[in-house]
Amino acid sequence: YRGRAEVYYMQKNWKEALANCNKAIRLDSVNILAYITRACIYTSMNRYNEALADYKTAISLDKLNEKNIKEIAESAIKDLQAHSPKNTAEK
Repeated sequence: YRGRAEVYYMQKNWKEALANCNKAIRLDSVNILAYITRACIYTSMNRYNEALADYKTAISLDKLNEKNIKEIAESAIKDLQAHSPKNTAEK
């Protein structure tokens, strides 16, 4: 399901991408890449708080940083924090 989610994501079909990613996470709640994919989907949907939560979950699941998620997720979190509601209201 994560693979399908990525295809829908690339097609900008957020609804189907999110549905497939949610299914992947329901089937495997420790699927780190599914959380990263869903965070990207949420970001594209301007659902920044949910994206932040998924990036943080991915970091916590990859405790040994075997998938090098920490650097990717921390960079994305920093970018998302710039889009927090107080910052977007100022723009």
